[in-house]
Amino acid sequence: MPATRIANPTEFYAEPRTLVGLHHDHIVDVVDAGRTGSGDLYIAMEYIVEGSLEDVYKGAPAPVATAVRIVSEVCRGAEHAHSLGYIHRDIKPANVLLPPSGAKLSDFGLATRMSIGGTAPPAGYVSHLAPEVVAGRASTVRSDVYAIGVTAYRLVNGDALLPTPISLKDAILNGAYPDRNRFREYVHPRLRRAILRALEVDPGARTPTASDLRHELEAALPIVSWCELPLSATVRNWVGNSNAHDFRATIQLVAGEYDSVMRRASSGRDNWRRVTKDCATFATKNAAERHARSVLQRYATRGA
Repeated sequence: MPATRIANPTEFYAEPRTLVGLHHDHIVDVVDAGRTGSGDLYIAMEYIVEGSLEDVYKGAPAPVATAVRIVSEVCRGAEHAHSLGYIHRDIKPANVLLPPSGAKLSDFGLATRMSIGGTAPPAGYVSHLAPEVVAGRASTVRSDVYAIGVTAYRLVNGDALLPTPISLKDAILNGAYPDRNRFREYVHPRLRRAILRALEVDPGARTPTASDLRHELEAALPIVSWCELPLSATVRNWVGNSNAHDFRATIQLVAGEYDSVMRRASSGRDNWRRVTKDCATFATKNAAERHARSVLQRYATRGA
């Protein structure tokens, strides 16, 4: 980039200098930064062809086990930054890159060193800002934890479950964004609790560190990892897998009634069979969805 287009070269170098000092498996690597022979400024970073979390999932839900793994890796990157005295202040799906080696936290353009008291000026992407930052108070490690919690919520649920409030800032302050009462049917209670604790409006009640959040997420890793396929007016479809089996669960309107069906196959094979004990027919869609919720969560936590 021509130096004449940079108002403050010192600021231009701020992010790469931060990243060079934060070398970690789950933080994007900066190879070099400097000037070309013609005087242009440059930053050379590792190239990650897979793109970001936002590029890959585009607001759709990820399989739960995949979501837990990715967010746990984001926590590892944040843990390292925090341990060296930095707050990221801009954790969101667009700033999580997905190479095969594991998720990497990127875009440290808003990262800054914490004061001796562990605080920094408020900053960040509004929909991922912690309530205290929205209120104009300082950013802290717990503000980053909140942003990771929003990322986790979006990844397991998909953006279709996010509300569209008239005032986003008011909704964040009131704990109405994200909607803590809405989760995909298969997100089991232990995982919900881990995400909700990271989303506490009161920072004092929030998960204190990225390390604590990682441990809670890893403890909630499901036995059967579910994901929902796109919704339609008459059908709901969930797909799942464990170490030994693949699963398909559906709710379909047939002759005025709602059939809730579970099928299972050996992993990677096409030998699908109905799991009779978990199939049922209901007069209403709500009743069928309640049944499906119970079955999906049982598989997630117990395997069958």
